Order: sequence, then C-alpha cells, then structure tokens
Amino acid sequence: MNFLNDLLASLIGRTARFIDLQKLKFRELASSLAGNARVMTLTEFNWAIPLTWIAVYSPLFMKGLGLSSVEIGLVIGLGILTQALAAALGGVLADRWGHKRTLIIFDALGWPVAMVLFAFAQNIWWIAAATVINNLCFVVAPGWQCVFVEHTPKTKRANIYAVYQIVINLSNLAVPLAGLIVGRLGLVDGCRFIFAFTAVTTTAGILLRLAKLKDTKASIAGLKAGTARQPLSREITEFKSAFSFIRSNSSFLWFIAVQTLVMFGLVMWGTYYPIFLADKYGLGLSASAIPVFPFVFSIVMMAVLLLFIPHVRNSQFKRFITIGLFLVLAAMALFIVSPAHTMSFILLASVLNGAGTAFFRPLADTYNINAIPERARARVLSVLNTVIILATIPAAPLAGKLYSYEPRYAFAAVTLFLFLALILLLAGFRPNKEKAG
Repeated sequence: MNFLNDLLASLIGRTARFIDLQKLKFRELASSLAGNARVMTLTEFNWAIPLTWIAVYSPLFMKGLGLSSVEIGLVIGLGILTQALAAALGGVLADRWGHKRTLIIFDALGWPVAMVLFAFAQNIWWIAAATVINNLCFVVAPGWQCVFVEHTPKTKRANIYAVYQIVINLSNLAVPLAGLIVGRLGLVDGCRFIFAFTAVTTTAGILLRLAKLKDTKASIAGLKAGTARQPLSREITEFKSAFSFIRSNSSFLWFIAVQTLVMFGLVMWGTYYPIFLADKYGLGLSASAIPVFPFVFSIVMMAVLLLFIPHVRNSQFKRFITIGLFLVLAAMALFIVSPAHTMSFILLASVLNGAGTAFFRPLADTYNINAIPERARARVLSVLNTVIILATIPAAPLAGKLYSYEPRYAFAAVTLFLFLALILLLAGFRPNKEKAG
C-alpha cells in the first residue's frame, strides 16, 4: 500500500511539474509576440475564422453552381497561375512601395473585393474572375513575412510562427458554425453568406493593420535610398542575385524542392477532399458533417504546437520536420483506403495531419526566414514563392482529371508526391549553421 501511495504521489508530482513547465512555455510563446507580430497575429482572426469556412465549402460551392470536377481543377489552376505572377511581383513591389503599403493595398484588393464577387457568383466566369482577384493577394507574401518578423529576434521566430499557427487553429474551432450556416441556409446560399461575412471581417482587419503596423527598417532604408526609382536592369540584377543566393545554398535549394512537392500534394488534397467527403462516389457524408474533421485537426495541431514546438532547438529542425512530413503522408494514405459512409479513417487522418502540420509548417517557415539575410529577404522570398507556385500550377487540374476517373486516384497521387518529398528531405536536406539574419 505504501508503494502504491508513493507511486501515486510521484505521478501527481510529475504531472504538476509538467503542467507548470507547459504554462511557462506558453508564457514564453506569448511573450515572444511584440510589435508587428502581435498586431498581425491578433488581427489574423479577421481572416482565419471565415477562411477556414471557405477552405471547407468553396469546392462544394463550385459544385453547387454546376462546375464539374475538371472545371474546378482548372479554376484552381488559374488561381495558382495568378499566385505565381503575383509572387513574382511581390518582392519588386515590396521594395518599391514599402512592405507595409504593399501589404495593405493588395490585401484590400484580394480579400474584400474578391469575396463580394464570390458572394454574387452565378457561373464559372464569376468564379474565375473572383479567383484571379483573390490570388492577387499573394503579392503581399514577401512583405508580409518581413513585416511579421520585424521586431522579433532570430531566436524567438519559431515561437511567433507557432503562436500564429495556434491562432489559425483556434479559428478552425469555429468551423462547425459554417456547418450550421450551410445546414440552415442550404449549400449555395450559406456559402454566399460566408463570402459576404469574409468581406466585412477582412475590411476591418485591413483598417486595423493600416493604423497599427510599422514598416520595416529595411523597407524604410530602401525607400530613402531610392529603391522605388531604380531601373528595370537593376530589378533584373536583384532577381539574379536572389537566384544566385538560392543556388549557392545547397541545403536551402533541397528544402525548396521538398516544399514544392509538399505544396503540390496539398493543393491536390485541399481542393478535392471536401468534395470527396460529400460525394456519393467518395465517402458520401453529409455536407454539414464535414467541419468535424478540421475541428479535430485544429485541436491536435494546437496541442502539438503548445507541447512540443517551444522545446525544439534549431539543431533539431530536420528531425521534427521529417516527423511532421511522415505523419502528413500517413494521413493522406488513409484517404485511399477509407470505406464509404464511415468517419473513423478520416478522423484518424485528421489527427495525424494535425500533428504533422504542427511540426512541419512553423519549423519550415522559421528555417526559410532564418536562412535569408535581412536586406535580401523580400526579394529571395519572392523568388522562393514564385518557384513553388509555378511548379504547383498543374496540381489542381491533374487532381481534377484523376478524380473524374476515380476519386481515390487523386489521393493516391497526393500520397506519392509527399512520399517523394520525404525521400528528398532525408537524402539532401542538411540545415546549415550559418547565421543569415
């Protein structure tokens, strides 16, 4: 009996110490947020809550308007082509106009305007126009990253990306509300309400960021130095310098290849998994039941972000990025074998996907930022985003074609691309110890 009492006391004591440690780590995460990172993280709710709803229901909305699986893939492909062009312009405009100004202008164009078009869409041409305008917001990607990390030292950047991912996943907990809206108003009208709501919330977020964000030191210095007036030949030279930087950093180059394959697979998955879940030729689930899966994904992802990411050191990035990618790969494979009219396999996939994404996404983002010198960051990120996006243009059309033959073929292709990414990660990614900035 004394042994059992001692064992119980020991377990209680260890549990209490573990909880105290997690409280300390959470405070450490929260205390890392300062300046721009705090403003952008807190205002991200204005985007993240409705956009998690849109991620689930926009493919079903397109189906509801009469688009075929192949047409949906083509529209998404058009959007990714627009992303590529926008990403190519992102670094140029960020340097010419300033990081903050570029962020505000293209967020205003890409979100409220596009969401209003989606809300009133009648056919594929409305959807295509709204998709193009929406994806122009990718111009902001390099400036967004630069503004986000501006007041955060290198050692704290994994923390702010982790907190940002927590905000995204807290927003995912509101996904069941989208199911209630769709259940109450119907699929098409419910989606129209969601698009209109997004136009309002993103407008509010843009106004808050306009008032509270500060431009980056590199942006201000570049504008004072006359970057905005530099000739085209100078722009071409800077792009060549960005490409040269990427080519000279072999580990960074390998990791770009890994991220490209991962993005290719996830574009395929993200476009067709809601359709697959509701399709009578897929799992045949109710459309209003679909939000259960992103809800589970978010709970698991937040738990991993809070319990593990604060403990990960820079020297451990490859190990945990590999674990994350393996878990996401296992999740995608479950879509291939999941029986119709059952939720258990997809629930397990949501758990694995949430845990894997929690490891992969914030650590990958942190590695990208830390590997690039501060002055060159906007231009190199622009090139990085452009390369990845250009490579993923065929992803949705390919998935649409495969889905039209047999829905599970699309998920078999997703699994293959992620498997290739895992092989590349293991074979060639060697995070260096250089201090870029």
